Amino acid sequence: MNSAMTTSPSVFYLFASPTGKPDQSSATVFYKVKGESLAKSLCNLFTKEYSDASRRMAFHHKAGTSLSAEDQVLLDESLDWLAGYDDPDPGIYDPQPSEETLLLAQYAVRAQRWERLLRQRTDASNGNGTLGSRDPAHGKPPPTDDLPEMSAEDRRNSGLIVLMLLAQAYYTMLESAISMASWVAARDLELNECYFWAVKNITNLLKNHGDLKDFPIPFEPLFPDLYPTTIRDVDWEDMVAPAAEQFLSTVQQYVHSKGTYDPEEGSPAWVFIELFRPGVKTAVERASAYNKRMRQHWQRLLGSSAQAPTESTPLEPAENHTMTSPSKYDAFISYRHQDPDKVFARNILTKLEWAGFKVAIDERDFDPSETFPNEMERCVKESRFTLAVVSPRYFDSGNAQEEAVICKVLGMRERKRRLVPLILEKVQMPIWMFDLVGIDFTAPDPLVDPLDKLKQKPGDP
Repeated sequence: MNSAMTTSPSVFYLFASPTGKPDQSSATVFYKVKGESLAKSLCNLFTKEYSDASRRMAFHHKAGTSLSAEDQVLLDESLDWLAGYDDPDPGIYDPQPSEETLLLAQYAVRAQRWERLLRQRTDASNGNGTLGSRDPAHGKPPPTDDLPEMSAEDRRNSGLIVLMLLAQAYYTMLESAISMASWVAARDLELNECYFWAVKNITNLLKNHGDLKDFPIPFEPLFPDLYPTTIRDVDWEDMVAPAAEQFLSTVQQYVHSKGTYDPEEGSPAWVFIELFRPGVKTAVERASAYNKRMRQHWQRLLGSSAQAPTESTPLEPAENHTMTSPSKYDAFISYRHQDPDKVFARNILTKLEWAGFKVAIDERDFDPSETFPNEMERCVKESRFTLAVVSPRYFDSGNAQEEAVICKVLGMRERKRRLVPLILEKVQMPIWMFDLVGIDFTAPDPLVDPLDKLKQKPGDP
């Protein structure tokens, strides 16, 4: 056998120690990778994201070759057991796992995502090379700690997209936790981890990203954390929502004025954005899970007949719905003027009107003497719900004025309550629809009339 033949990369175990001191045991292991370069990069990422002066979490790695066979068996057994706790909601497990176990499980989920992105990044920068492969010209592994160079435009664009994602996660966590704080609050370490993460990254992004230096207002987190002693008895509507919505609205207007585009998949800019997307997704999911648990707990405390704080209501005709300020229309349909979107919109219009709903649609209800944006703004304002027929065509650049009008009129709070995506085709939702629950028409049941889906709350079975 040729002695110069390369060998497979060694296995490295990743550990997270809450004491700040290295602790290489089955109680702290959370991931396993091949190659020291990749293990080091992952530990660097976790240290940057999860360790600071207030939280002494230490991340480190150790080669499997330096461990005994018995130790490796115990570590592998712990990793297999940990894989069963990838859902952040502790309420679904019996018996309930410890907070430390759930935290390690979430580290494992993110490490898996980061590993894939790091490999893609290295492939993009080394022409189909792999992480840890040697540079033929210099005989050494390629660097792994820095992202490949981006063009100035890609750097600006990716910074704006990440800012919008982080701002949305920040707002969602505040709204989910504090809207319930007047009734009930609980300590949630995972949600607080996400809050710390979002606050730190927004702060760093606005401070260090050269293309965001002209952001018009300073960012100061409204709360140092989301612990009960901090937010208990704080009112969302009067005390917090105005400032939270001002920040999110400022970010939205700032990003919209600059303009963004989807970077090419696999490009350095795409990888940069994708490094943040799992954290944003986890933050939104944990916020939603926390809010749901608090609602359920509040109802248990006051009895099953108690109603939790305001939730969305099903779509029903205006004459059957008590309102303090009646709307002119039950719904306004927003759609892209191409088939099959147009056909679908007309079909929904016919079914809703046949059932007694008052519905507005542009081709019939817009005043031709007025501009399209003005008439659309009027119909969104005068309708209880806006139904957006979602397909890839809906998000074409030519449809940007509809997005702008909807975001302007509804804002964040009303958008979540009054904007209902009707999903005609599977598509990745953009940031302004990121956390909305739509009504799925992609696989229609021949026994279920589409009107029945519209009469249900989004998310109902």
